Amino acid sequence: MQLIIAILLSVGSLRAQINSPYSNFGLGNLQQGESIFYNSMGGIGIGMASNLYINPSNPALYAEFDTLSFLFDLGLYSESRNLNTVKEQESYNNAGLDYITFGFSIAKWWKTSFGVVPFSKISYKIVDKSYLEGIGNTTYYYEGTGSINKAYWGNALKVGGKNYLAVGANLNYLFGNTKDVQAVMFPDSLYYFHTKHTQSITYHDLFLDLGAYVNYEVGENDEYVLGLGTVYSLGEDLATRSTQLSYTYTSAATGVDRIKDTLFFAEDNATTVGLPQSIGLGFSLKKKNHYHWGIDVRYQNWESFHINGANDMKNHSLRIASGGQYMPGGETLGSYWNWVRYRAGVFFNQSALSLNETAINEFGITFGVGLPLRRSRSTINLGLNIGNRGTTDQGLIKETSVTFRLGFSIYENWFIQQKFR
Repeated sequence: MQLIIAILLSVGSLRAQINSPYSNFGLGNLQQGESIFYNSMGGIGIGMASNLYINPSNPALYAEFDTLSFLFDLGLYSESRNLNTVKEQESYNNAGLDYITFGFSIAKWWKTSFGVVPFSKISYKIVDKSYLEGIGNTTYYYEGTGSINKAYWGNALKVGGKNYLAVGANLNYLFGNTKDVQAVMFPDSLYYFHTKHTQSITYHDLFLDLGAYVNYEVGENDEYVLGLGTVYSLGEDLATRSTQLSYTYTSAATGVDRIKDTLFFAEDNATTVGLPQSIGLGFSLKKKNHYHWGIDVRYQNWESFHINGANDMKNHSLRIASGGQYMPGGETLGSYWNWVRYRAGVFFNQSALSLNETAINEFGITFGVGLPLRRSRSTINLGLNIGNRGTTDQGLIKETSVTFRLGFSIYENWFIQQKFR
């Protein structure tokens, strides 16, 4: 635990330097918000329950927590992203704290979890230069920064024994700030002032996620477990606060804008952002202490999405993921490496974003290992994600990301009175 605290303190000094042009659209780069256990298997988890790991993506899965257990899960990440066009290539790096979650049992039929996970990240800087007849060189500048995080408190209710039905709900609180800047500059003109528009949005509202899960054991000695889960999220309007400023300006030698005229200013207005409606279905097959495999399908309807009434996401999105975990020796005596959990997965995301009549889709593969701590059910988790998004066709940008993840999943038996002879 002291090691984890030291890592948390050091994370605060890391600075984001990533550039993802496609985070300019929609809500930015949406995050899965899952632990490394699930992320290393393609980001599945809707229908895959575990008593060792916390899964906020389906609140019904909290029902799998052991009655006397207390779970703590923390994740860190380091990301490298390459941007490619037909003519150019750029690279960026970023690292930081990914998530922190807790879970425990209130009763045999009631389990709970809470924590903070990422919801969306926005980081882009785009410069486009052209020549306009009668004006000269013209520069279009776009920049966005910020992040949206999700603090959640979830509960699951369980009916049944080894074969059971569970339902759950997460009460989520979105919080964070984003800022977008758009500017047009005329470096060669004496007659045209530069123009800039900025918009800052502060998120602060609640919304619900709902989930259900069925667990059914089959085979000799019930060695196989079938899991079926579903999740649903309403397309709700969130309360936000927005500040917008538009003005003309000239550039000083120091780089500071010298404002000539304010075109529009609205400070701290009450605004709304509409979330997309989402539904997902997941299935898993498990052979106890040997392997666990699953597949997820998640659909999002972006018709309800908007930022202050504007919607740049015209299509629906569909995410398909599959992956699994393998333990060579199960939880039996023998070599330490027989206890290690090996994970892999694949995912495809048919995006709601389309540019130049081209769909901006995403494909990736994931790998990971879970290193158990001796005399404990806790694990150190390592994960690797490799993903591609977009294309260099039609003058677009292809993003290639490589993300390394490090996580600590702590399993403790609480509420047990020690007996002394």
